[in-house]
Amino acid sequence: MFLGNLIITPCGLILWGVGASRSISWGGLVVGMAMVGFTITIGGGIPINYTVDSYKDLSGEAMITVIVIRNTLSFGFNYGITPWITASGLQNTFVAVAMISIGVTLTFLPMVKFGKALRRRSAKKYWRYVESGVAAH
Repeated sequence: MFLGNLIITPCGLILWGVGASRSISWGGLVVGMAMVGFTITIGGGIPINYTVDSYKDLSGEAMITVIVIRNTLSFGFNYGITPWITASGLQNTFVAVAMISIGVTLTFLPMVKFGKALRRRSAKKYWRYVESGVAAH
């Protein structure tokens, strides 16, 4: 699923940002925004599904953690993007954000390669945590 994000997100960001800086038709901007909006939805759902599938007995705590991290990053990005655009311009900012999105999205590759081994190594700690949570209730 993240392979689609790896391609669509930077393309949408570049179409949106470079298009706005070059005054392309509003239709092109809407397509760029739609591409980014689609991948934000997919990119936000995949980690939650992975976490819930991997840690079923702690799915509530895991979902809260993923959502807090996602929302904190979203706030930070939204808070910082306006000064960045003011300082660098639309084109440079959106091209940089597209490259950052590629780097961030590529972090799924280590999880594909090492995720199962990491979950196996943490299994004892996971079950101890589950048992301590169940005993506390």
